[in-house]
Amino acid sequence: MKLQSITEFTHTYGTGTNIDSDQRNQVSEALIFTHFPTSKFRYNIKIRKDFNSKYEIPFVYALGAEYKFSEIYSMMINGSKNFRTPTFNDLYWTGLGNPELNPETSYQVNFGHQVSYQDVVLNLSGFVISTEDLIKWQPQPSGVWQPVNVNEVNNYGIEVDLSYAKQFANYLLKLNSNYTYTKAIDSETDLQVIYVPEHLFHSNLSLVYKKWQFFYQFLYNGKVYITTDNENDLDAFDVSNAGVQYQVFNTSNNELAIGLKVNNLYNEIYQNVTSRPMPNRNINLNINYNF
Repeated sequence: MKLQSITEFTHTYGTGTNIDSDQRNQVSEALIFTHFPTSKFRYNIKIRKDFNSKYEIPFVYALGAEYKFSEIYSMMINGSKNFRTPTFNDLYWTGLGNPELNPETSYQVNFGHQVSYQDVVLNLSGFVISTEDLIKWQPQPSGVWQPVNVNEVNNYGIEVDLSYAKQFANYLLKLNSNYTYTKAIDSETDLQVIYVPEHLFHSNLSLVYKKWQFFYQFLYNGKVYITTDNENDLDAFDVSNAGVQYQVFNTSNNELAIGLKVNNLYNEIYQNVTSRPMPNRNINLNINYNF
């Protein structure tokens, strides 16, 4: 058994040329209890209470459990109550912020399975999230984006993660892929929330040889609605990136790497947000030095 206690104090101060300055203080106390009754079963309980100078924050909690049926298969379940206060950008961004925003509260349940066999790990999970006063930036009739509270949104769906790693000689081959199916329904309209794709898939394939790393990235973003009545949408798109990185040196105190990446490899024409086209094929050269 393990018991942890975490105390945090946060002071936030913000000011701008067109708004009055504001500040916020928050004290958080969290307790985390973890128990392994057997070598195959574990569970944890988390409770947290925040005291905020601007908002009344309720107790939040999380419960989780995992059981390992065999060397290759395990099952887990998690549930939580969550609370999020508006950020200063949400409240005070000049000409865009909404000082009347309410905090959002959500309840979440996640049920998952994991299969691990040799070099492959597969995770499959289902989730349900119910949110009250969801804080969401969305376009107004004037065309300006502003944050608003959506009274109640219910999210549910599935998520699949697949990872593979294989070492042979001086080579390391790695594959990481994720697919998510999401229904995000506004309870008032019974329609999909804007800019939330039902289908989202991304994958990363890399080959490491000594100091060299070659990689290929792929993203598929499904169709999204851009109006709350779901009458208008943006088409689905897929984008690929490819690149190479060379590690010049790596010591205990210093690391230097040089990389070249081609974004939007196939020159796809697409938009993440309506009327805001994304860049065509472009090349990125980077030098990363950590010390």
